[in-house]
Amino acid sequence: MVFSTHGDWYLDQLAPDERAQFESGGLVVRHEDRPGSNVCGAYHPEAYVRDPVPKSLTIVDHIPQGALGNPFQDLWLFQRI
Repeated sequence: MVFSTHGDWYLDQLAPDERAQFESGGLVVRHEDRPGSNVCGAYHPEAYVRDPVPKSLTIVDHIPQGALGNPFQDLWLFQRI
């Protein structure tokens, strides 16, 4: 499974309370009342993605800012065990 997330690259764009939540490992969601729009956004710290990995999956790779051009997103590669 390959997916991308908004990671550390976006820290400077977060409000102070959002940044604190992100830095403590919490998911930050902006404008969750507008799902499916470009206004709605989720920001995933590395710990948030790593900690709940099911036993049936393993993380093969995590490349910070590896998904270039959208704009910069972290790239994750998981494999089923």
